[in-house]
Amino acid sequence: SVDYGPVFVQEPDDIIFPTDSDEKKVALNCEVRGNPVPSYRWLRNGTEIDLESDYRYSLIDGTFIINNPNEAKDSGHYQCLATNTFGSILSREATLQFA
Repeated sequence: SVDYGPVFVQEPDDIIFPTDSDEKKVALNCEVRGNPVPSYRWLRNGTEIDLESDYRYSLIDGTFIINNPNEAKDSGHYQCLATNTFGSILSREATLQFA
């Protein structure tokens, strides 16, 4: 098998979350190929998100899930950072807004 650095399969898209939505979560999608398998981190407004800091956050594969989204805490610009031994790639910014 050939080793190579991370390559995006899917980058996150802008999301407008309707505040009256019954859907109580937001999913920011990120998918990367690489060998060895890359690890994922997420940034909000340029700062890495500590997934342990808020029980509402979870990471499923590369997708960042926010349960019970909160405009004051969660609106902003998100980026996905994927890393393996060959390097890191940073996604475009995806903006999460509430409407």
